[in-house]
Amino acid sequence: MTQIRRALRRAHRYRPHFGAISFRQFAEEKSRPDGLFIGNDLTTSQVYPLLAQHGIKIGTDLKLVSCDAEEARLSGMHPRPASIDIGGERSAIAASIAFSIESSDPPVRRSSFKWPPRMVVAPAAT
Repeated sequence: MTQIRRALRRAHRYRPHFGAISFRQFAEEKSRPDGLFIGNDLTTSQVYPLLAQHGIKIGTDLKLVSCDAEEARLSGMHPRPASIDIGGERSAIAASIAFSIESSDPPVRRSSFKWPPRMVVAPAAT
């Protein structure tokens, strides 16, 4: 349990000053985590160059998992991180269909769409 507390304390140090100073501190940390979850692909695309600027090799020094599985953003990252697809595109399509159904005359009963998230793993380098 004390190892978990120490890890949480170390991780907490990076939150208050999120930015270049935090990345420098993160890069200099002797016992940094081996992986990082970033909440969306937009932020991941901004974090990638900052980590590289501080000498952290993605895929070797640090594993990344992102979220949203936005092909346009992920395709420019090398190595490409794994990303969790939460169904944003499907949600937008379902919402537009539901809106058109619910605004029809006569009104149709409210619809509900659900699907599980899925992990999109980067293709292997050839």
